[in-house]
Amino acid sequence: MSFLRTICFPSALLCILLPWQQASAAVIFATDFNNVATGSTYPDSTVLNTGTMAQVTLRTATNANFAIVDRGSGDHALQFLDNDSSGSTGLPKANSLAFTPLSTTSTGNNTLIGSFTYTRLLTNTSSTTSPSFVFTATNSGTGGGFDLQLSVENNGHLNYYNGATNVDSGFTLLTGTEYTFQITADLSSATQDTWSLSLVPVGSQTAVVQLANLNTKVANGNISQFSFWGGLNQPAVNASAFGQLDNISFSAQPVPEPASMSLALVAGGLLLRRKC
Repeated sequence: MSFLRTICFPSALLCILLPWQQASAAVIFATDFNNVATGSTYPDSTVLNTGTMAQVTLRTATNANFAIVDRGSGDHALQFLDNDSSGSTGLPKANSLAFTPLSTTSTGNNTLIGSFTYTRLLTNTSSTTSPSFVFTATNSGTGGGFDLQLSVENNGHLNYYNGATNVDSGFTLLTGTEYTFQITADLSSATQDTWSLSLVPVGSQTAVVQLANLNTKVANGNISQFSFWGGLNQPAVNASAFGQLDNISFSAQPVPEPASMSLALVAGGLLLRRKC
């Protein structure tokens, strides 16, 4: 192969890949709470970071509340408290700003990529004294409901949904350790979307839980909001703060249409033929 042919092939490959790379990810929700002043005892429906992609609406009740705490050097986090035994009406819940539903067709924002950190604060494992923590991605499509869902249960176990089945991963989050939850969802299927989940202790490069090819709860859904719940499994109350949420970031990325991929391959092939 001549020198010209040697340097030409990477150029053709670049032309093939370039159309795919142009579909860059767009941030749809991100906050680290560092720009929110520390405080506690928020009224119900308090809105933080109004009108931005960092907007969070707090749903509170008597004895079920939040606090913004400084964990040192200006590193703020949202802290959960749930000492309300009145049932589901007393849940502390933080909602993201609702966004345009992520498409589940072959066009649009099909890939959801995101992460957040959570720290479990309580050591007791009784179902009546240790509240749980739940993350949900809400589906606004046919039937509604939660498309993705995971939880840190009363006993500290990480649970997740694979389709309609709630599965115990068998892993227990250590008290006082901050973990990064990494989530990816492929929303491009017309029949059954899938997602993956990994759990990594902050400061480590090794996942302690790594799951792939999970089914979403609602097939062919359209995600339009994220929610972080506290004390979802009642009764589960405690006068002490039980968890801290931080470093939330979710993006959506379009998946190239098959026609666009084929065109890119053809264009790359023609370039390779003409130049080489």
